[in-house]
Amino acid sequence: HEYSVPNRQRRCGTTAVDALFAGGVSFFAYPFRVVFRVETAGGNGGGPAADNQAEAAGRNETDGAGHNEADEANNHDEVTVGGVRVLISVGKKHHKRAIVRNLLKRRTREAFRHHAQPLKDVCGKTIHLALLYSSKEILDYGDIEHGVKKAISALRQALSL
Repeated sequence: HEYSVPNRQRRCGTTAVDALFAGGVSFFAYPFRVVFRVETAGGNGGGPAADNQAEAAGRNETDGAGHNEADEANNHDEVTVGGVRVLISVGKKHHKRAIVRNLLKRRTREAFRHHAQPLKDVCGKTIHLALLYSSKEILDYGDIEHGVKKAISALRQALSL
């Protein structure tokens, strides 16, 4: 489908996620806690091959059932859009059922896809971004979209775009 994000762009690499949270800048835009890190063109010395190696290293750290500790703590989904790699996470602490977490991630992914164009135009840089859903309520799409817009505008101000 032309309006969906291809599977090849959905990735979870524990090395990249750890680097984002270790060296990222954080702010809050309700209902999201936003963490971001900017990487220049030669930042990780890689590209797709380096990302595949990082993913392979992350898979080696899993147990026999294919789970790792990061997946147990947060249910997340990572998507690459243009020069932006975004991780969308909904924690189990407030939303116990997977169906609710998946619903909130789908709504967030769709809102981000509609409003990510200003971030895609960053030339020579990759923006690593985490949107951590932090509300206890199950918000409708309009409220989530408003939060994503606030997060993107705050990120643009922080990056001076």
